[in-house]
Amino acid sequence: MKRHLSFLNLFFGVMILSTVGNVCAEFALFYYAFTKFGVSNAVESDLSSVGLFFIGSAVGRSIIAPILAVFFDKFSSRVSSFAIDISYIFVLIGILSFYSYSELTLLGIFIATTLTASLSQLHHSSVGFSAIKQNVQKGKGEVILATVFAIQNSAGLLVAGVISEYFGLKGCIYFALVTFIPILFLYPRIFPMMKDKVKAKEDFVLSFKKGFDFLIKDKLLLFFGLSVLIFNFVGALIPAFVKYASIETFGTNNTVVGFILAGGLLLGTVFYRFFKKFAQKQSANHILPISFLPNIIALLIAYIFPNIYAIGFLYLTACFGSGLRNVVIMGLRKERIPKELTARVNTLYSALINVGQIMGGLFIIPVAQSNLRLGIQYAFVVVCLSGFFAFFFIPKVKVSEAIK
Repeated sequence: MKRHLSFLNLFFGVMILSTVGNVCAEFALFYYAFTKFGVSNAVESDLSSVGLFFIGSAVGRSIIAPILAVFFDKFSSRVSSFAIDISYIFVLIGILSFYSYSELTLLGIFIATTLTASLSQLHHSSVGFSAIKQNVQKGKGEVILATVFAIQNSAGLLVAGVISEYFGLKGCIYFALVTFIPILFLYPRIFPMMKDKVKAKEDFVLSFKKGFDFLIKDKLLLFFGLSVLIFNFVGALIPAFVKYASIETFGTNNTVVGFILAGGLLLGTVFYRFFKKFAQKQSANHILPISFLPNIIALLIAYIFPNIYAIGFLYLTACFGSGLRNVVIMGLRKERIPKELTARVNTLYSALINVGQIMGGLFIIPVAQSNLRLGIQYAFVVVCLSGFFAFFFIPKVKVSEAIK
């Protein structure tokens, strides 16, 4: 038992490393969009460069990942995990090869972000959740998952900021390639050779529909997802707010932004166990409004003082709130989604919440890019709407009863 637990810890450590590489590659494209298109002044910057990054990221998670998830559930977790990661490696090599001959265009940024985001989503939602469900006791995986998710994203953001500042996009891609090698050697141990499969002859549309039907029927997961969808009109875009606000104080230095983005996510992990205990006593419909309250206060401060320090505080409160949300949502997804639907339902859930990011990329980013204070006003309205929606529509059940 101790050997199994030690190996499981090793696996999640290596998974953190691989996803750090993925986040590094994806956010290198975020920094590249600013640098390539001359975003030295938020007022004069080009709308589409940054907006397309967020839209491409959301399209990959919302459209491509759910389709690929059907194939993940059809085959053994071991085979599917290998396929996802090897495909991701080829995508990175493709981006590197293209960039070696030519600068990335706006379309190139969109395609590269879409492909890396879709495979990243599968790596997290399918591989991570499958490993947890097969190897961790019931009711004990949500803190692990939330911690892994936060650490890998914070480290990836920091590494992307530092490497892109000194070695550019190529350096980030090379780093991502190297980090994906170790996990390939651990899949044979973490997943059994043969897994329960969805029938191979099952119609593709019917197979996809099963995951969709489950999500629609589970009102708790569905309305949590819809609430986060509304929040993600601005929530997922706050890193761009940080970048815009930092330009006036720190210029285009990506390292500073990387430290801010990484520090915020790490802050949330410190309180995960407290969040879990706190959430167990709450009604499910109170979780999101409570998590949004610090954001609302920070948005008011940022509106009065629209500088990097106020925006940085806004980002920290967003990360603090996401820590509470993540512990609860990870628990719901781990315990309520059947093993045979793991990939499909998890990626569909992620697809749902990323629709908000697409809308934000289209409508909020252009506003914030030309007028940061007006963007903050829009953000305030969106966060309040999300909180009201969660309070009135999420079923009124105890979290401890929903996750068991």
